[in-house]
Amino acid sequence: MLDAVTGPVASEPPVSCVIGAWLVKARYPVRVVTAELLAMAGHGLLTVEAGAEGYTLRVAAKAGTLSRDRQAILEGLLLGQLEGLLTRPPRDKADAGTAARSGRLTTDQLRTAIVRTAESTRMVSRIGWLMAAIAAAGLGATVYSLVRGYAWGVEAAIGTGLVGSWWTKRPVPRSRRARAVRRQLEQLRPVLLAEADLAGDPGPVPPAWHFPWAMVLLPDPLMGWWIQRNVRATPPWWTWADGTAAAFLSYDGAYGFFAAVRYSMIVN
Repeated sequence: MLDAVTGPVASEPPVSCVIGAWLVKARYPVRVVTAELLAMAGHGLLTVEAGAEGYTLRVAAKAGTLSRDRQAILEGLLLGQLEGLLTRPPRDKADAGTAARSGRLTTDQLRTAIVRTAESTRMVSRIGWLMAAIAAAGLGATVYSLVRGYAWGVEAAIGTGLVGSWWTKRPVPRSRRARAVRRQLEQLRPVLLAEADLAGDPGPVPPAWHFPWAMVLLPDPLMGWWIQRNVRATPPWWTWADGTAAAFLSYDGAYGFFAAVRYSMIVN
């Protein structure tokens, strides 16, 4: 499946989706967290079981083996446990059950993880590390404003309902390594765009790691088109509870999973 991809985009980027999103200044924070969960599942670090109420995440890796951003996401969503349920919100009301939202993954966890992971992976120049910490402190207001609202339907689960400014406008000095990784991500973007072309001839199924990166790098509606065109089977890390099954691309499946992640990202 990699035959059509040459040069620096022939292999998965050497950073998490969270850090990659920071490098390219992505504007979809909930989508980025969802992408990171998909990436972790693809790497065999967790599994997802879909049931009547929502999605049970089971972690298959020790916390010490995960990067800090991944640790923060899992500890926030699963409350420090190795298994937890992300509730699928009702789809028939505009904003049902607001008071019952869990508020598991907090702004503080996200912004701290970004700074620490960027520094530990040499993504931020040492001179600019303090500037990164200062800039990250501004994430709270923007992320908070994102996760307070909720829109429904497939478009809301993967699209404009997740839009907002996650990264502050203050420039943060990137390291030489960070600039190289960013160039790799920018070279990956047109590959994903070509795969999202609904008018093109169907090609081979892209590598599994393209799925999370499409969520990070493609804007609406291209990201939704990429999913419709290229997600052709249920991934091996996904199972259905009680032997039941539905279409993976449905509100009982992936689209409901996207909504469940958003539903769990409320700031208290």
